[in-house]
Amino acid sequence: MTGDTVAVVSDLHLAPESAGPLFDAFEAATERFLAHDPDELVILGDVVAGAGPDADRRLLARFVDRLDDLPVPYRVVPGNHDVDHLDLETFEELVGNDRWRIGSDDDRVFLDSSAPRLSGSRGEVDAVQLDALADAAARLRDAVVFVHHPVHYRPVGDNYWFGEHPEEAFCGNKRDVRALLDPASDRIDAVVNGHLHAWHYDDVDGLPHFTVDSFNKRRNPRGETGAFAVLRTGETTVCEHHAGDGTEHRVRLSD
Repeated sequence: MTGDTVAVVSDLHLAPESAGPLFDAFEAATERFLAHDPDELVILGDVVAGAGPDADRRLLARFVDRLDDLPVPYRVVPGNHDVDHLDLETFEELVGNDRWRIGSDDDRVFLDSSAPRLSGSRGEVDAVQLDALADAAARLRDAVVFVHHPVHYRPVGDNYWFGEHPEEAFCGNKRDVRALLDPASDRIDAVVNGHLHAWHYDDVDGLPHFTVDSFNKRRNPRGETGAFAVLRTGETTVCEHHAGDGTEHRVRLSD
């Protein structure tokens, strides 16, 4: 990814009872992240909360209508709640993009960790994606990897959502994913994930991992709705994280 700016939003968890305020909050956040002049918007999954097939379909379609009105292209990565009641083909049809994309000529890698076959909020990157990543890894250049679940480990004992359920906090086969990413770390600028509902920056064996906080904080007393991140790449990689309460974090990575 050479000299690009990507805005990132994760974990809206749209549900019938909360959709109105959340759509309003998204409109407000849109003005804020568009001010950074992004080249693309990436939604890191859990757009819907898993309220039921009809509600999820309706809310996801309504959200995509909002995205279509934006002046920048977008891509939506599936999260675990997006497939609680919708199959992946329906998800792809509604959002207008494939659930994952890995190409040796791409500087953005999009992984699907939604894992509908697993229970709870657990994640997994399937074997087809792992094979594609293995084929492409040696030819990646200045790439950024986007995925819903973290593919690295970090302590979650104090996490509001996952402290008592750490098995649901990560991509279950993160070691397999990391076995392919780590050898290519000099060709990957960063890995960006959501899911944990908290902002983090972790340097894991020289590979930067950014966790974007959940946009929806309505059920979490520790924060305000509206978080997003802006990732800039080029001569240096900079991640700016903007919490819903106005708190900002900025990480600048040296070459």
